[in-house]
Order: sequence, then C-alpha cells, then structure tokens
Amino acid sequence: MSKSIIKIENVNKIYRVGKDLDVHALRNVNLEVKEGEILIIMGPSGSGKSTLLNIIGTLDKPTSGRVIIDGIDVTHLPEKELYDIRLRKIGFVFQFFNLISTLTALENVMLPMILLGELDKEEIEKKAKELLEVVGLGDKLYARPIQMSGGQQQRVAIARALANDPAIVLMDEPTGSVDIVSEAVILKLIQTLNKFFGVTFIIVTHNPEVSIIGHRIVYIRGGKLFETREIPRISIDNALDEKQIIRSQIEFLKRELIRLKNLREKGVLEADKYAESLSSIKRKLEKIKSVLSEDL
Repeated sequence: MSKSIIKIENVNKIYRVGKDLDVHALRNVNLEVKEGEILIIMGPSGSGKSTLLNIIGTLDKPTSGRVIIDGIDVTHLPEKELYDIRLRKIGFVFQFFNLISTLTALENVMLPMILLGELDKEEIEKKAKELLEVVGLGDKLYARPIQMSGGQQQRVAIARALANDPAIVLMDEPTGSVDIVSEAVILKLIQTLNKFFGVTFIIVTHNPEVSIIGHRIVYIRGGKLFETREIPRISIDNALDEKQIIRSQIEFLKRELIRLKNLREKGVLEADKYAESLSSIKRKLEKIKSVLSEDL
C-alpha cells in the first residue's frame, strides 16, 4: 500500500475581516493523500478549496489542527524551513501560469533549480531543456510567455513545477485559462506523468471535466469536506503521445545518472545525497517498467 504523502488533521482556518466579524474558511478538515495519487478537490467559489490548497502548500497556516507533508509536521515551522520544504518537496501550478514575462520558457523552468542552488548553470540548463521536451515544448525553449498560447504557458508551468523533483504537485484551476484542445493535452500530460512516473497531484477545480483523470474526488462546501467515489469519464486518450513522453523521460533519467556520477567523482555531491538520488531514479525506472508490463 502506498504511504501517506499528506495528512491534514482537524484543520480550521478563521480569517478576521473586521472588528467583530470572523470568516470560517475551513471547518475541522481531515484529509489523507497517498503517494502517487491524483486527488481532485472540487467546490464553488468561496467554498474554501484554494485556502485548503494554500495550507497544504505551506503558503498559509491553519488557525488550529496539524499539517504533515511527506512525514514532516509543518504546522509550526518557521518561514525559513517552510521555504526550503516548498523548494524541495512541492511544485505549484496556477490558473494564470505565473510565468515571469521577461524570461524565456527555458529560464522560467531553470528558476526553481537556481533558487535551490545545488546544480551548476550548465546542469540546470540541461535539465530544464529535458523537462520542456517531456511536456512537448522542445521547440519553445527561447519563447517568452507572450509568444506562447495559454496551453503552452501552462505546460511550461508544469515543467517548472517538476524542476526540483517534488514529492507533490499542487494545481489551482490548471485548465481554467486554456481552450478545450489545450485542456485535453494538459489533462493527458498530468495523467501520463502520474501513471508512468508516480507524481502525486492535488488539483483544485470547479470544472467537472478535470475529474476524469482523478483517482478520488473530495468536495468542499462552506469550509467542510465531503468525499465521493463517483468520477465521470470521457476519453482523452489521443490528446498526447504517451510514448514520446516516456522516451523523453527515460533519456532524461539516463543523463541524470551520468550527471550524478560526474558530480560524485568531482566531490561536489556527498555520498548520502548521491545514494538518495540513485534510489529516486531507480524507483522511477521501476515504476515505468511496472506500468509498461501492465499495458502489454
């Protein structure tokens, strides 16, 4: 059974909006998310879904209750430690992309790795190019956001979210600002990244079509959480070429192994970090092999 990647325990969030007025955004919320799951959080505007996502992403703190991310209780951690957790463990994708307009697609994807500061510029650029290949944008490396469609910008945002190999990717209305064709491509991309590489996704949306890729749906209304197993299904099978994504990712993992070996030989990478990275790559390759075996 998959391990828990997120636990939300008895979380309440109250905003003081006036001298005598409190808004209860979340009411005694309990939620557990398993590693490798695609969880869809649905609800109308003002229901508390974005507040919940912000608390999971450590961008906001609960008024009461506990938040545990990948085994770490983050509820009362100082901002400096939360910043490090966000860089290492959580990828973010927003409705309006949040790309930096003056940077190219390549530079936008490089940014999280630069902030983490563990790779040299050459390695960062190489990894960013490979991630853009994975999301099907190898021909848009030097395009700026204004030169790309909404769907292309969102795929750049997904590549950026994956830059530091996070345990979780959080998405707030990821298809809310794209056309229907781009929506199908993005949903297929999320599904493929989850299916073959085990990426955990938590997606907040009010769009029922997004739920077709979910393993589970929870509904939020008035700050309270409700769960259902009913997931509508439509076909997105032909929206994106799974095989091309897999080929790109396998090539990326091969080059990652060479890069890690070189860093270790140069003494740049410590033994425990080297072993941890090798273990991560091995798990990804085993996941791909397992899924391909199931499909045969």
